[in-house]
Formats: sequence, structure tokens, C-alpha cells
Amino acid sequence: PIGFQSENLVIETPVLNELIISKANPNTLTTYSISGEILQSNDLGESWSTAQNLSSFLPKLAEANSGNNEFFGLQVMSSNGLIKFNLDTLEQSWQVGQNDISGGTHINYSIAISPDESSLYVGGNYGLSISHDSGESWQQQGLFAGKSVLGTWMHPANEERIYIVTNLLELFFTDDGGKNWEQIPPPSDYTGIGTIQLAFEPDSTDTWYLLLPGSGVYKTVDNGQTWIKLTQGLTSHLVIDLEIDPNDPQRLYLATSEGKVLQYMNAVPVDSDDDIDDDT
Repeated sequence: PIGFQSENLVIETPVLNELIISKANPNTLTTYSISGEILQSNDLGESWSTAQNLSSFLPKLAEANSGNNEFFGLQVMSSNGLIKFNLDTLEQSWQVGQNDISGGTHINYSIAISPDESSLYVGGNYGLSISHDSGESWQQQGLFAGKSVLGTWMHPANEERIYIVTNLLELFFTDDGGKNWEQIPPPSDYTGIGTIQLAFEPDSTDTWYLLLPGSGVYKTVDNGQTWIKLTQGLTSHLVIDLEIDPNDPQRLYLATSEGKVLQYMNAVPVDSDDDIDDDT
């Protein structure tokens, strides 16, 4: 049996798109809704306030490593491409055009950024574009030509290890910053429905969590060679995103479609007497 100690955090807002845990301040959580409303909590989700309403450009957010409430905003459908801005003031400090990223006006879906912000990985309906010079130049990855890259993640323990997921629900990773890629097979009970999400333990390159909507949440300790399915406390929720606290790898957050954030303490499987599935 698989189990967790858990505690629910409730956000009174429309359906959530994303949950970001601050690298600079471990108590600060940021999320936004499908209507573009961005909310922040400075007390680990006990209370929330609206930071901005950015419905005019519906960003895909990635926290900047400089702190100070700065974010990269990936324009979903715009010639503006990628901007860096302060969430408090909306002042922009950096921008790269969409034509530079993908060679035209395309749809963006995902972004991953290295700690020094020199390497940028942007996925969209054109595949995957990579910059290793802070956005000055970009190269598209031929392996993903003709596919959409819906998700892009950088492992916190190794900035050369990048994971991507395509519109065909294929999961790939690279250990050399995008030169070579290897496909990871999904869990055997994966239904092929929904958008894949990943969350990584910061001190282990091979331990991470996989969210497969319609199938469940899984943990691997060997970089996707084997999977443990987590079920306790999750059967009544549709989980749409998950994050591990970078300052406390034992703390796991799950965002649900009904506007809740589920908090899991000691994010490792523990013995339980409950009658639940054990897909090990």
C-alpha cells in the first residue's frame, strides 16, 4: 500500500493552470487561473491575494532566478515571444521576439530556464527551440519537427538534463543540454489522456514524480525505468499540476481542477492500513 500524510489548501479562484514555489522565498506560492488571474501566498497557502490580472496575454510563467518577484512570461499566441517582468509593477526588463525563437508567429506551450538564465528551452507547435546564449540565438531540434512540445522541464540537480513531452504524449529526456535524446516509456496503465506534468526532488537526478491526468500520480527512483503509483487521498480529485518545494523536498503540492492545492508532507510512500491500490 502507498500512502501520504496530507493537508488541503483551498484557493477560491477559477480553475488553476500552474503552481510555482519560490526559489528565493520558500513560503511564497504563485499560481494563476485560466482567466489570467495571478495569485500569491506568502504563508505556504494559508491565505492568498491577487497579485495581477494578466488576462490580456495569458502567460506561461517561470520564476526568474534573480528573485524580487520577477518572472519570465511566455506569450501563448503573440509576436512578443518571451518577456521578463516584475509581477508587482509589470515593468519589463528583457524581451525576445517570437520570430527569433521559432522563425515565425507560432503557439508557445512551455519553457525551462537554467539557473544562470543563459540556457532557454521553449516548446510550442513548432517543436522545441533552444538558446545557450541568453536568447541571442536559437536552434530548433529536428527530432521534434512536425510535433508540438507541450511540456519542458529542467532537473534542478542537473541543468543539462531536460525533459519534454510531445502532443503524441511521448516523454523524452537529454543529459547533454539537447544534443542527444532518449524516450522514457510511461507506466503500463497510462490511458493516454491529458497533459503530462513532472516534479523533481532537487537532490536526486533519478527521483521524480509524474502526473498523468486520467491515470494518476506516479513516483520513480530510477529515471522512469520503474513506477510506483500513489493513490491515497487522490481518488476524489482531478490533479492538473504538481510541484516539489525546492527548499523542502519532503513537501509536495498538487493543484486540482476544483481550485484546491493539496499539500503532502514527507513526500515518500509510507505504510498504510487503508484499502488502496498498490501499483508497484
